[in-house]
Amino acid sequence: MALVWEIKDVHRAANEREVALTDEEAIKVLETLLNQHNPQYGIRWEDLTTHIEEHVLGRKLTEAEVRRFVEQDIITVQR
Repeated sequence: MALVWEIKDVHRAANEREVALTDEEAIKVLETLLNQHNPQYGIRWEDLTTHIEEHVLGRKLTEAEVRRFVEQDIITVQR
């Protein structure tokens, strides 16, 4: 069995924290967590959000983007 993390998971975690990441930033988050995680515990959702917060990644979402995410589950990706 394999558990798979995708960049869309990172974008969703970032949007939950009201920020938007580029695809490159999302890939970097996954690479960093892969190299630094404890295999005994794996990678948790909290690891994604904490890493994004601690490294001040991305740009702040606009109010409209936050509403779209909350109301319609539309993920914002920074271009």
